[in-house]
Amino acid sequence: MDLNLTLRITDPPPDWLDRFTALIAALGPAAVTDDAPDPGWTADRALTFIEHINPRGRQLLRAAVDGGGRVSGEEFRAVHGDDALSGRMTSLTGTLKSGTAKGWWPTGTVAPLTPTGPDKRGWSKTAFYYLGDGLLGAFRTAFARHDAAE
Repeated sequence: MDLNLTLRITDPPPDWLDRFTALIAALGPAAVTDDAPDPGWTADRALTFIEHINPRGRQLLRAAVDGGGRVSGEEFRAVHGDDALSGRMTSLTGTLKSGTAKGWWPTGTVAPLTPTGPDKRGWSKTAFYYLGDGLLGAFRTAFARHDAAE
């Protein structure tokens, strides 16, 4: 039998969680689980990611961070050449997969950058790359740490 409880405690005393955990632990090991949600992309995970992607992938990711969470494909190509975006996402995808296999982040972690095309009817050049919601701070911190270490 499985029993899942969700508790919402308003203004608990400081020792409430310790007392509650001890009470549940007294029921036996099967009653205690740690289902805390994974924090997702942290600055530490972002730094590991940055250190393992190739320089071309890092350049694209940095452009998105420097752009406040997005980079225009057209502007990136204007600076770096018409084929500048070819293969850059491959590095990010490969590092995401290998990092998952090595336990650097949990299975199901989504790529930090998402490409968007100008239309959905077929092949077209990428219009923008976006950092996922809430990722800008973690990657900005990670790049600052990466740059300071170089």
